Amino acid sequence: MVRMTTTIRNLDPEAFRELKARAVRDGKTIGEAVSEAIRSYNSNGNGRKKKTLMELWTPIDLGPGTENLSMEIDKVLYGEPE
Repeated sequence: MVRMTTTIRNLDPEAFRELKARAVRDGKTIGEAVSEAIRSYNSNGNGRKKKTLMELWTPIDLGPGTENLSMEIDKVLYGEPE
């Protein structure tokens, strides 16, 4: 594998210190840690937009009589619609 030498500008100093400390703990070089971070960053995209928090929620059944619960909660919080 061909390795390259490069300069990276405008890094967050605290983030770099954390990466460097973790690399030492894991017995890796900074280059190995950065390469791993880049691979992880690249593989997480897959050309898809990340899901929002709402998209990660799954509906749950609270039993009979709760079908309109969210609308009832909205009435309490925001009042009756005009």
